[in-house]
Amino acid sequence: MDIGKGFRIGERLLAWGTTIDDAADALGVKRDEGRGSRWRRIELSCGPTWGFETICAEMTAYGGDRPVTALKYELGVRAGETPPDPATWMTPLMAALGTPHEAEGRDLPVHADPSASVGFYASWPCGDQSVGLSIYGAARPVDFGLAAGCIWLNWSINAAAQPFLEEWRARASALATEASVHSGLVSYSLSEPPNPLVGLHADANRDSMNALGSPQLLPTPRSIAAALGKRGIGFWRSKDQRRWYASTFWDTAAFGTGETIGIDWYDVAPAKGGGFSEIAMDGWSVRDLHGSRAIADAVAALRTIPGVTVRKVDSYDC
Repeated sequence: MDIGKGFRIGERLLAWGTTIDDAADALGVKRDEGRGSRWRRIELSCGPTWGFETICAEMTAYGGDRPVTALKYELGVRAGETPPDPATWMTPLMAALGTPHEAEGRDLPVHADPSASVGFYASWPCGDQSVGLSIYGAARPVDFGLAAGCIWLNWSINAAAQPFLEEWRARASALATEASVHSGLVSYSLSEPPNPLVGLHADANRDSMNALGSPQLLPTPRSIAAALGKRGIGFWRSKDQRRWYASTFWDTAAFGTGETIGIDWYDVAPAKGGGFSEIAMDGWSVRDLHGSRAIADAVAALRTIPGVTVRKVDSYDC
């Protein structure tokens, strides 16, 4: 398996770094235009790949202009056939990749469709790439036939982000300079820290993750973060009033004053769940308990910013 060079769709080799839009064009399939997020996904028919009887492949990326970083290849099985023993795929994978980092069989649920479960899993870290094998509990219907399992192929986020880091860090540096002379911070305190992925923000890969997948989010300058604390959210303006910012302790999103910005306010009333109140705009979001006064006050402040439109979405936490 020449995974160090790139990923294959059938016999076609595409180099790591190929964007998902360029991959779609090269393979003659329709681009995924996305719906309200940067994430892109393309599923296409796929002939035998690396000697395996693959029937389709799924490519995913953090945006149309971002490189493919994950692939899933469905392993075909004919209708009426019993899926082969995992050794059918493990033997050639071990010959190519060596001893797996992990390999284990898993008990199938007694009262559920076995095709919806994974009965065996193995994984191999391979430098900037990693490979996984999942064998289903029974043949699973997929868009292009029946699959006995799938092979996963991933490219390191740190490697994929390299072309985007310099520009992202330059914007982060400019933001820090802007914060040193900002024209005032309005803040609100939530009942709990607004970002549930605190672990991600302590991770050394955080810059790569944001530069690749959420380039609109920049690290909050230290002075702003100190003023907010971990439960705070706030809005502030540049000294020249030409830009405004939405910040948590960890992340900041920047907007032009007067720029048309659509903001969603999700007012989710308790039902099966306890409900919540959330503000979301361009990848930046904060959530608090249902009925949160802090969220309501923050929404009121956002409505005073030129160009901002707030759309309230009422629902139940079912």
